[in-house]
Amino acid sequence: MRGSDYYYDYVKHHNMMLLSINNNFLVAQSIFFASYFVFISSIETDLGAKIIVLFLLASIIDLIWLLVNAKLIYTSLGHAKRKLCEKNEESYLKEYAENSSERNHWPRNNVLLGIFLPFVFLVSWVALFMFYLAGK
Repeated sequence: MRGSDYYYDYVKHHNMMLLSINNNFLVAQSIFFASYFVFISSIETDLGAKIIVLFLLASIIDLIWLLVNAKLIYTSLGHAKRKLCEKNEESYLKEYAENSSERNHWPRNNVLLGIFLPFVFLVSWVALFMFYLAGK
């Protein structure tokens, strides 16, 4: 039977993995935004296919980012945290209660970076695409 230390280390590992995944996706989104503004500011007039491909790629990357984080946050981390609570790991439960009471009105960083931020990027790409089509 696995001990509670295993699950605690598992949760810490997944938190670090989520941070590195989110960092990679943030870099990708910044590259997509830079590419978009370079395309818009270029002298070339026929950018239709390039812009549409850029919007599609950025939107697909956002959806992948959202799905990967949702799976990691709600399945893997949730399972490990439930196991820790089932084992009544007092140190973990005490730390969790202290952290939750300090910021009970803010969502966790994993939710902000992994769920909310990709959704905001997806909405911004859709809005930029609509503005592009309206100005065309």
